Amino acid sequence: MKAVSSAAVLAILATSTVFAADGTLLSLAPPDTRMVAGIYVDRTRNTPFGQFVLAQMKEEDPNLKLFIESTGFDPRHDLNEVLIVSKSASSRSKNGLILARGIFNGPQIIAAGKAKGAISSLYKNVELLSHTGSDKGALAVMDGSVAIAGDLTSVKAAIDQRKGQSLLETRLSAKVTQVSGQYDAWFAAIGFAAPVGSNAQTPGRPGQLGAASLQSIEQTSGGVKFGSVVQVSGEAVTRSDKDAQSLVDVTRFLAGLITMNKDGSPETANLAALAQSLDVKADGNTVRLSFSMAESDLERLVQPKLTRRASIR
Repeated sequence: MKAVSSAAVLAILATSTVFAADGTLLSLAPPDTRMVAGIYVDRTRNTPFGQFVLAQMKEEDPNLKLFIESTGFDPRHDLNEVLIVSKSASSRSKNGLILARGIFNGPQIIAAGKAKGAISSLYKNVELLSHTGSDKGALAVMDGSVAIAGDLTSVKAAIDQRKGQSLLETRLSAKVTQVSGQYDAWFAAIGFAAPVGSNAQTPGRPGQLGAASLQSIEQTSGGVKFGSVVQVSGEAVTRSDKDAQSLVDVTRFLAGLITMNKDGSPETANLAALAQSLDVKADGNTVRLSFSMAESDLERLVQPKLTRRASIR
């Protein structure tokens, strides 16, 4: 199970015609979903950044070779599209799902999971893999083309919804349709989960202003288009024009701090360059921001993270 998850994460990173998100995958999202993120893996893997990340998945890597041999699934070319759905706008929510479209050998994946100690069970004619103990994570493969991973309750609920219509809230559904047709990787959420630091309670401090601005957000969305130049855009709908302008001010303030905080490291220098190129403005109660970077700069930003991940494995 953990090997499947790790491979999926790597394949997601390897992701770049305009298409909306896969309707079958969206129909599996629970009705109380508040955040949906997606990536078109098949078309993104052929972009410069996709090729860069694929190059990090070394052919001679014994862990990768063992995973492919045991599951029959090669994340480098068997994955087409991935959606992540959550009942919270926070990516840290434990009640979420990873929904994937691709080529999956269900029986072989089940056998590989059982060999690693996972428990196999049948739920409405769909075989499930689940963990023992306190970890209630589960994995299911439907029709050899759709994989569902998440907590056991959510996976079962998704199976219950198969062959049904999307149950997403109307505002979220409309925004998903819009952004999934514009970007290679995208997200849409109701609200914004803002962590509140200890200084958020002190009047007049930037932390309080930032938290208040984030809490005024009613809807967020955005996406990335990969290419020789990587383009990033975002949008936040707030409660009022005043809230939107406040959010713009906070964003510009934080960008200024990043620009001034130059410690000499290449990673910080790249972040400072991005902050300088940030375009953020208010249009009524909506804040729109965008920036772009050379694809080579994106490689330099993510290389340390990929190196650390490889060393951990």
